[in-house]
Order: sequence, then C-alpha cells, then structure tokens
Amino acid sequence: MGLYDILEKRATIFEGTPISNPSQWLINLMGGGVSKTGIAINEETAIKVAAVFACVNTISSDLSALPLHLKKMVERGSENDINHPVYPLIHHLPNPETTAFEFWQMVWVNYLLTGYGYAYKKRNGAGDIIELWNIPTNAVQPYRNTQTGEKFYIVTDDNGNRAKYYPEDIYCLRGMRFNRTDNVIKFIEVAREALGLSIAAEEFGARYFSNGAHLGGIVEYPGALNDDAFKRFKESFYEKYAGVVNAGKVMFLESTSKGASRYIPVGNDPEKSQMIETRKFQIQEVARYFNLPLYKVLDYEKSTFNNNEQQRIDYLTSCLNAHIVHNEQTIMRDLLLPNERKRRFAKYNVKGFLRGDTQAQKDFYNTMVQIGVFSPNDVLELEDMNGYEGGDIHVMNGTMMPVDKIYEIWKAKIEKGGNQDGTGDQNTAE
Repeated sequence: MGLYDILEKRATIFEGTPISNPSQWLINLMGGGVSKTGIAINEETAIKVAAVFACVNTISSDLSALPLHLKKMVERGSENDINHPVYPLIHHLPNPETTAFEFWQMVWVNYLLTGYGYAYKKRNGAGDIIELWNIPTNAVQPYRNTQTGEKFYIVTDDNGNRAKYYPEDIYCLRGMRFNRTDNVIKFIEVAREALGLSIAAEEFGARYFSNGAHLGGIVEYPGALNDDAFKRFKESFYEKYAGVVNAGKVMFLESTSKGASRYIPVGNDPEKSQMIETRKFQIQEVARYFNLPLYKVLDYEKSTFNNNEQQRIDYLTSCLNAHIVHNEQTIMRDLLLPNERKRRFAKYNVKGFLRGDTQAQKDFYNTMVQIGVFSPNDVLELEDMNGYEGGDIHVMNGTMMPVDKIYEIWKAKIEKGGNQDGTGDQNTAE
C-alpha cells in the first residue's frame, strides 16, 4: 500500500496555481530558476553537486540516526511513553513499508533542499494517528483562504490527481521565513548563483579533460602538408590527442617556413588557471549555507585530528541542535493533541553522539557515580547493557554509602544535639 492508496475519500479536488506562491514548474517556465551562468538550478540539479550531496547526506543521516522518543512527565523527571500510539511511529516504524531512519531521512532531505518536509497522517476510527507516510515537497502546494484565513494543502499524486488536505492531515516541517506568509526562504533560491558556479566549474573541468587536447609540446615541421596528409592528420587528431589518456603527448604540426624542425613546450596547469582554487572555494561556500564544518564534507585541510570530541560538540551545537529543537517542537504541534502537549513532548537522545574516547568515558562515569548522580544501572543503561538487582542504589564519594543512609545519619546526629553539619556536640562543657 502506497501513499496515494490511503488518501481518504473526503479529500476534495482543487485546481489552480496561485501567482503569489507559484509552483516550481511555473518558476522554471518563466526563467526564475536560471543562474547567471545560464544553468537552471532546482533540487534535481543541486543534489548532483558533490558538496551539496555531502552536506545533505551528512545532516540528514546524522539526524535520522539519533534515537527519537516521545516522553511524558512523571513525578520526578520524564520517561518514555511507549504506550502512546505516536511513539512507535517516530521511533522505529512509521508505516509497514518504511523504517524510522528512512522516513526521517526523506523528511530532512526535502527540508534541507526545499524548506519543507511533509508527511501524511493516517488515522483510525478513533482519530489516533496509526501511520505516517512521506510526501515529497514538490507534490505539495500550501494555500491559505484569504477570507477565512484557513490553511490547506493541495497534494498531487503521480498521476496528476489533486486532493485537498487540512493541517490535521499533514505533518509539516517548515523552514525559515521573513514574514507570516507560508513562503519559506529556500536554499535553492538563496544559493542559486553559488550552485550555478559550482556546476559550471565541474562541467568545465569535465569538458576540459574529455574534449580538450592536453599537450606536452608541439613539433613544428618546416614545410606544408599536402591535402591527403592534412586530411589524415585532421581525422586522427582527436583520437591521438583528445581526452585524459592522451594528456602530455607531443603534437606534430606543419610549418610554412623553411628550416629545421623545432620543439615548442606547452604549459597547461589547472592550478595556475585557479580552477582548483575555485572548486575548493565552492565547497566552502556550499558548506556555509548548511552551517556544516568542512571536515564533515571530507575537507581535512585545516583539521588537526587532535580535537575530535570538540569537533563533534561544535557540530552538534552549531549545526544539528537547531534542527533537533525544530523537529521536537513540530512533532509536538502536528502529532500530539492540544491536551497531550501539557505532559508529553518529543526528545532526541544525543548522548551517544557525544561519547568521547574510552578513557574519557570511564572517567566521566566514575565521577558521576561517586558524586551520587548516576547509579551503576544508569551507567549500564547508557552502555546498552543489562542492569542487576541492587544496582539502582546511589552512593556518595568517600564513604560510598547510600545517599538516604547518609541523610539518616546526619539527621540522627542533629536530633542528638550535634552541630548543623552533623558533627560535634552542642552540649560540650566550656
């Protein structure tokens, strides 16, 4: 069963494209998606740029791999609400055909490239959400009724059929906006010129090596070739000199002047023509749009490899954290009922992402256990290991006694007339 097989019968058919928020096909038709290099820029062409693919793949994969839980508030803190119908949908299986990783990765890929990430919410007779199905952004057009202010979406299936849906049917991860309208600031639009230059530089390099003649030098012959000889030369030129496999060969040419043959060296250095620098800069430029550290797109030129843990923390706080908070709040808005939002919330678990080396992890656990923050079972749970009976007791450094026992001893000493810190005797004679 696919997405468009589960669209409910109550959806109504709608035609038309608003001029205030035109579809991508209309933008392309009017030339709005063409960069100054003359290259049309859209999601399909952008993702073929190596730097864009690396950024989108890295961010979407890392976010999709993070454990995502639905939590509920309890007397002390919170716990996973595994019995809520939304929990399994966001955590491991949104629908019978899609894993949570696959579902969220498609949401993030669409969001990063278009500014929107959509999903259809299938409900049972009681109104509970029982399945989530991805919808590609280019299949959805947001609208708003100018008279009532009511928002709705037009979803177009693969056969061109259009169906009208309301916010209660659609999960929508929406990007940055200038104003209250439904239009978002799209990556494709703000990065059009940078992407156009990246594609142009890549295409130039490909054509440079595939069609150009890359010579090591020229041998000039003192005389003119006859017609037959010149024809043979012309026919065999590209076979002998064009392409990467023929780079560096020496070309033989005729000369109309008299004298001995002479050799003319030819220089052809891409680095001197600044092609390499241009492509390096475009990688940095694309990474800036995604706020992604360069080492995450495999650019290690300025990486020291001595600060891996700090790099992970920086990547989490400067890049991933905003996306994490954004989706946590979107899930609360779109997948929970108003009365459920008071005690339930979505939460990503980033502890595994922040793990340091083995020694640093051991020191951290040791400290947290000794100051009574973690119990042994807490540590085992963080390491995905089974706890043991009695392992839930919290102890304090030094005495290594249970916290509640330490409090009882302190309280008993106070009652017997000890000092406020639980030591000494207030009745000692002067």
